[in-house]
Amino acid sequence: MQQQQLGNIQGLAKVASWKKFSELFQVRAAMNEYINCLRSTSVLLGGRGKCVEDQDYPIEVFSFQPVTDLNPPIILIGGMGPLAGAVGFDLACEYFGTRREIVLYQACSIPSRMTVMLEPNQMVHGLPLQRYLVEQVSEAIVQSKEYLQNKSANMMIILMCNAVHYYLSLVKADLEKRYPKVASELQYISLVSAVMAEMEQRKLNHPLLLETSATKMGTVYSDPMEKRRIKCKQLSDEEQEILMSAIYQGVKAFDKEYAVSKGEELFNLLLRNKCNRTRQTKIGDIDCVITGCTEVPILLDWLQKKSKINSVRGWLTQVKVINPVISAFNWISNQEEG
Repeated sequence: MQQQQLGNIQGLAKVASWKKFSELFQVRAAMNEYINCLRSTSVLLGGRGKCVEDQDYPIEVFSFQPVTDLNPPIILIGGMGPLAGAVGFDLACEYFGTRREIVLYQACSIPSRMTVMLEPNQMVHGLPLQRYLVEQVSEAIVQSKEYLQNKSANMMIILMCNAVHYYLSLVKADLEKRYPKVASELQYISLVSAVMAEMEQRKLNHPLLLETSATKMGTVYSDPMEKRRIKCKQLSDEEQEILMSAIYQGVKAFDKEYAVSKGEELFNLLLRNKCNRTRQTKIGDIDCVITGCTEVPILLDWLQKKSKINSVRGWLTQVKVINPVISAFNWISNQEEG
């Protein structure tokens, strides 16, 4: 379901369009229009019997260039998936206002992280698939830099896909080797580190991880938590499959009704099950939910607005939800104040 076929993998495509904005209201209008275009593409492909993938969309760039930007710019590497990238760009512009230039580079052609984890040595375009993904992420970062108006020597990079953080150290090394000048100008803002910092600040120690199978397989969040002796609850295989259906056939496919239905199924299971046998962490002990996939905050928002199950809405209203992208914004803001 979530795996991308190797035959569909292509090189990093050329940018199809670049849209620039100087006012916040322009960003909101443009993102609404862009999301409607994404929805139309998804409906069209769905009508042909195809499950939409991130790679079905073109690479596009969006730039917020306020006249009074005072701080180093932020580059968001999105497109994994594109709806989450659009939502993240809108949030970033609203969060930072006119204090920063922000670029969203929708790198939709980056191969599926799950496919890469399962077949890292499969050859594609003359490279092992893992090596290919790393170089494609590096190229996306290098290309995104060209769309900045403010050529600051301290550009901040946020990779908006949680699963791609599994390869972050490899991406850094690749940039340092092939593009040393660009590498010297970048400051990486890790979603994982930002989440850890927020949990420490808020004294949260019993999270529920809602992540893709790739993020789970790569132990992107569970390893750092284990090192900090944080007791986290992860989904069972059955629960994980339900979540993946909600993400891929629901959120990514713009099928809100299906997403809400699968989300209700997931939380009914979680609230009914007394404990996770491997972690011995009861759902009642959970003090926060970490949305370890950029589509999950969208799913939870739909659930809170559309679910007809009071227990699901009630639990989501009471629990602290940690969105790693917003955690990254908070980390940047705290550095400014410090």
